Amino acid sequence: MKRENNLDCLRIIAVVMVIVIHLSAGYIVDNMDTPNFNFTVANFFDSISRTCVSIFVLLSGGFLLENNNNKSYKEFYNKSFKKVGIPTLIWSLVYVLYSYIRGILIMKITGIPFDFFKPLFDWFLGVPFYHLWYLYMLFGLYAVTPILIRLKNDIGDRSFMKVGITLLILGIIVSKFSNLYWLVQFTKYLGYFILGYSLKIYKNKSPLFYFLIFIISSITIFILTEIIIRSNIWNKTLYFYQDLSPFVIISALSLYISFINMNIIKYDFSSLAKYSFNIYLIHAFFLEMIEFSVKYILKVEYNALIFILSMTPIIFVLSYGGSCFLEKHKVLFYQKPINKGGIKK
Repeated sequence: MKRENNLDCLRIIAVVMVIVIHLSAGYIVDNMDTPNFNFTVANFFDSISRTCVSIFVLLSGGFLLENNNNKSYKEFYNKSFKKVGIPTLIWSLVYVLYSYIRGILIMKITGIPFDFFKPLFDWFLGVPFYHLWYLYMLFGLYAVTPILIRLKNDIGDRSFMKVGITLLILGIIVSKFSNLYWLVQFTKYLGYFILGYSLKIYKNKSPLFYFLIFIISSITIFILTEIIIRSNIWNKTLYFYQDLSPFVIISALSLYISFINMNIIKYDFSSLAKYSFNIYLIHAFFLEMIEFSVKYILKVEYNALIFILSMTPIIFVLSYGGSCFLEKHKVLFYQKPINKGGIKK
């Protein structure tokens, strides 16, 4: 189906967006006090990529909730733990060990003390490394998937969509006024998860119109963030970067609807998209290696525009190659490629 091929394409775009955000983050954080060209460039790339997490949740909900076989608790949980749970736990250990190695090296190079308890404490908080928080949040969405499918079958698609909209609105409120512990953090994303299914059912929209909304909303995020940081207002908040801020929601839903209804993508992306989960897991390692070398070995700072544009494809290719290598050599903690689902994010 063309619609499925379009969503494979969207999944790849979302993975690239994740890489772009992580490449941009350093420039944003380091230059917030005195915004400069590098900050503006990073802010632009970050703003147009902010939908990635929301897109992954939408994709996961779309594929998981449409499959009625997933309403079997035992079968679904067993399958999910093997395909996602085990690789996540083992990769968490890998990244925690890497955190120790990196911390010790930085301490020797700079003399800055290293907190030996922090990596383990972060793991306890569901963030063993900065990109893995999503997978721990996803555990919660997987836990309620059979329940949501049964609810959907009982109340019908139209009412189920209303539940999704209601939960999305509640997610906005909760996200704005409280920080949830990681075990229940998934509740903020339930609206996205349900709408990932519902929007696939209620299609037949103009893809160009919704893509334009995505562009306008993303540029709005960029402009608002630029104004807030440069004008030193609202405590220099990065609120509009949040997954449940208004314009990120508009951008994500619009982009998702656009790709659902698109019928012009002919290339088969499935062979690449099936590695999305593994690319997500691996990319932080290559990114860290590059940034560590640039900052602590070469001790240079590159122009944000050149660095982000050049490193994004390099990290993507390295991560894809790493996935293929692990598959070929049947490495224990490698996750078998998945043909459907979000990052099974």
